[in-house]
Amino acid sequence: MKLSNLNIRRHPLALGIFLTRKCNFNCIYCCVEKGPDPEDKLTLIELEHLLRQASSLNIKLVSIAGEGEPFFDDNLFPFLDLIEKYGLHCKVFTNGSLINKSIAEDLLKRRVSLVFKLNSFNEEIQDTLAGKKNCH
Repeated sequence: MKLSNLNIRRHPLALGIFLTRKCNFNCIYCCVEKGPDPEDKLTLIELEHLLRQASSLNIKLVSIAGEGEPFFDDNLFPFLDLIEKYGLHCKVFTNGSLINKSIAEDLLKRRVSLVFKLNSFNEEIQDTLAGKKNCH
């Protein structure tokens, strides 16, 4: 079979977004410089513009991950609403430490998947790797 005969998508599959650099863990393996968000951080209007472009490219998934804990960002839930408005699915990577009952109930109302970061089922190893006590 020739490669040219395959039905290959010719557009991006997903859009990756980093919302914040703020993080309440201090993972020993993390290469990201934690701290305040940059002054040129994307606004909600700019994020919506990205979603419009992503939708026009037939992207179906927005991945929120990376530089910090997304639940520190005040724009997270409005951004999740915009993602849903454009008919996209969202995957949020989180350490899970900021999710309480109210946030969990809010998330259930949205088209979002969560990916929780857990380094080890062993509490001592988890705390050591995350650089924080009682984060298991």
